[in-house]
Amino acid sequence: LSVLKNRISLSLDYYSKLSKDLYIQQQLSATSGFVSQNINAGSLTNKGFDIALKLEVVNTKDFKFNINWNHNINVNRIGSLNNPDPDYSYFVGTFLIKEGLPYGSHYTYDYRGADPKTGKPTYRSKYADTIDAITFRRNYNKGGDTLVTDVALAGQFATFGSFVPVHTGGLEFVFRYKNFSLSALFSYQLDVVRSNNIRNWITRNTTGYAGAVRQSRELIGNVWEKPGDVKWFPKYDEDKGFTSADLEEASFIRFRNLDISYTFTNFKNFKHLKSVRLYVQAQNLIFWTKFTGLDPEDNNNISLNEYPNPKFYNIGLDINF
Repeated sequence: LSVLKNRISLSLDYYSKLSKDLYIQQQLSATSGFVSQNINAGSLTNKGFDIALKLEVVNTKDFKFNINWNHNINVNRIGSLNNPDPDYSYFVGTFLIKEGLPYGSHYTYDYRGADPKTGKPTYRSKYADTIDAITFRRNYNKGGDTLVTDVALAGQFATFGSFVPVHTGGLEFVFRYKNFSLSALFSYQLDVVRSNNIRNWITRNTTGYAGAVRQSRELIGNVWEKPGDVKWFPKYDEDKGFTSADLEEASFIRFRNLDISYTFTNFKNFKHLKSVRLYVQAQNLIFWTKFTGLDPEDNNNISLNEYPNPKFYNIGLDINF
């Protein structure tokens, strides 16, 4: 769609893609001597929109100002796993492969903080949100909720989101006045969750971890010490484990690129010289995020000591004859 003599243009694409014959783990009979084998029988669907918007705010001989925006919305779902059991699932690292779930769905214990009475870590029960919760409360937890301190009674859930972002996009501003030009590019991702494994190591206040890695300041004032304390971290030497406590929203907006240049022309004493362009470029200047790890931008489920996107600067000269 274009209006105002193409000064405003919009394109919108919808796609629906089915990928078949993907590797899945097929369960085998114990009599075979093996647990499972990889076969080409899985399927995955990706559906979404691609949106591109271009605005020519000002476009004259000496002055130009454009805004370009693109956005992708992608929803993926795991399809058939070639198994008659509809609840069949298996792990890939720390995420779950199960029919109907998004690919990359985190699967772990739902940590809920320290028990005010004992200081032990509490988790959402495996019976939570099921009909068995009534039986569970009657037999195990007369307080009426579904929190437990025994990890054997805790459940693992796939309700924390996926490390594959649903929304990705970019926003670009292009400005030119006579021979001076400036462009700025921002990129972003939304609705994405990653496990901050560094934070997991430095907040597990057990003897083993405290002796192996430097502990986080976050523990100061947030560790259970006496009955009645309402704290996030359990008492010393009680391990909260690898749980949902370290899953963090990994959405971000990144100042991806800045390009500033000036072009020199009209060289009277150098007839063969057409133009000289002096430019300065900067990459990854700054990013805004709630993620507390080194860098929220990655294509895996766990953030652990990956080198972050570096800042760097270029100064250049283009000479045209």
